[in-house]
Order: sequence, then structure tokens, then C-alpha cells
Amino acid sequence: MGANTKIEWTRGDDGTPGATWNPVTGCTHVSEGCRNCYAERVLPRTGQSFDKVVCHPGRLDAPLHWKKPRRIFVNSLSDLFHPDVPASFITDCFEVMGACPHHTFQILTKRPERVESVLYGPDGNWFLGGNDWYPNIWLGFSAENQQTFDSRWACFGKWAYALNLFASLEPLLGPITCVFEHDTAQLRWVIVGGESGLGARPMHPDWARSLRDQCTAAGVPFFFKQWGNHCWPDQMTLETFRRIDAAVNLGNVPDDVYDVGKKAAGRLLDGRTWDELPKTKGVER
Repeated sequence: MGANTKIEWTRGDDGTPGATWNPVTGCTHVSEGCRNCYAERVLPRTGQSFDKVVCHPGRLDAPLHWKKPRRIFVNSLSDLFHPDVPASFITDCFEVMGACPHHTFQILTKRPERVESVLYGPDGNWFLGGNDWYPNIWLGFSAENQQTFDSRWACFGKWAYALNLFASLEPLLGPITCVFEHDTAQLRWVIVGGESGLGARPMHPDWARSLRDQCTAAGVPFFFKQWGNHCWPDQMTLETFRRIDAAVNLGNVPDDVYDVGKKAAGRLLDGRTWDELPKTKGVER
């Protein structure tokens, strides 16, 4: 947890760094996108086992002491809606976020099926029960391919109008070609990124371009976070990539895809950065 973070999409409109807030740490794998989770590498350095979910009540009030408005990524080392996090602790977190209208809170989950029961259903049914969604809370879901996008979006469909909803498609492990064919009029932001770190799997440029073009057509802000570890010659075709992808799955990456590391691969898509952000300001209640 820190008052500043280098995560690109937490930056303020003026470029100032955002923050991370980890009232919960630890997680477990739920889909293929979790295979190389960075939190699984980070948490053991602090003496905690990654697969042990721990709630930290002593960290709940941290945002209350941050006076300067900022964007805050909630639980960068966990998933707030993990089944091992008690519903009462989740609602405690939301109470703190509601008490800080000057901040914008960004929540990502791979378990959106739990959101409705905790915040709207029998486990919670408290101040969010009347569609009273705090405007300074942005709820996002992660997906790595079309299958996970479809299944996780389906959990939001009934009441997405009540949320500031976004999607983080990172690590992008396959094409997602139907983002706006799911009545996603209230999807407000899309983040795209490749995988980095040990064992990173490549993302084809056409997958990122397709998502950018879909967002542009729909008028939805598009944020390209990174290529990840890999880069390709400009002339690479999808047929070539399919051969490379098959080789990657066998652990044998050919010479025409380059594992150069996150920094060298950079974050330029078609010669420019894509740092589009939604307008997210805390609102006095």
C-alpha cells in the first residue's frame, strides 16, 4: 500500500501519480489470466503466502488521511470480492470510500458474480440497495479473452446502469471482438495491456488495435497500458502469430517474436500512446 504508484491508469487528469490501498491481501487463481499474477511474486517478499487471503482492518482508514484528491486502486494485491473476504468487510471498505468523496476509487475483480449478493442482495442490501452508487467509486472487471469477457460482463448486465463500470483487458491473451454487442452502453472505459514478467505470453497487435477501434467507434475512452514483454516486426501477420502462439504454448518461442522486457517493448500503439481517461471526479454527497 502506498501514497504513490507507477500504475499508469491511476494517474490524475493532470498526470499526478495515483495510489494503491490494500485492506485485503492474498488471492487464488480463477482463470488463465491469473497464471503469472504479479501479486504472487510480490507478496512472498513481504512474508505472506499469496494463496492466504488476509483482511487488514488497521488499513481501512488510510484514505481518510490522504487529503489531496487522487485516484486510488483498491486491492492491487488481492480481489475485494474473493469468497474468503467477509461481506461485512467489503461493505466496511465501501463505507470508507463513500466517506472520501474527494478521491476516486478504482476496483478490479475477476469475481463479479459476487458483487450483486454482497452489495445489493441478502449479504449486504445496505445503502447501495436503492441504486445509490457512490459516483467516486469505479467498479471494473478483468478479462483476458472473449470467453471471460462474456461471462463476467453477464454478471453486470441487469444493473450496470447504477455503476461507473470499466473493463481491464490485461493480460490480453486472445481477441475480444464483441465488446459492444452486450448492451454495454454504460461501459465507460477500457484498459488494454499485454503480459509482463517471468513466463509472459505475447499479445498480438491486431487484438489491441481491434479493441482501440471498437472503443473509438463507441465513443468510449481507450487506455493502452503496455505491450508486456514482447514486440513484433511491423510486417507480422496473424498467420505468423498463430504459429508463434503455438510455439509459445510449447515453451519454444521462435526468433521472429522478441522477448525484450516491459520497458523496451514500451506502450506505443501505431506510433503513439493512448492515455484516454474517463472524467472521474469525487462528488460531494
